[in-house]
Amino acid sequence: MRVLVDTNVLLDVLGRGEPFWPDSARVWTLAEIGRLDAWVSAIRFNNVYIVIQYFSAQHMGAEAIVTRNVGDFPRTGPSALTPAEFLAASL
Repeated sequence: MRVLVDTNVLLDVLGRGEPFWPDSARVWTLAEIGRLDAWVSAIRFNNVYIVIQYFSAQHMGAEAIVTRNVGDFPRTGPSALTPAEFLAASL
């Protein structure tokens, strides 16, 4: 499965951000072992970055966007899921 991983999820992995780190780390591990084709946008600009990430996910054919900010993304297009929701739906 191809997904766009929101930068906040990556920051949770790098900084062990509780309480989000365990699920975020599991998502990242799935990408590292090749069970997930995960992408991260290189751009982050407050509200603009959300739009860019959403359209990046659509352009790359992502089935999901893994983020802690599910409410920031439209309900159409790739599904916006928290790391816990993604893991529950995918494993």
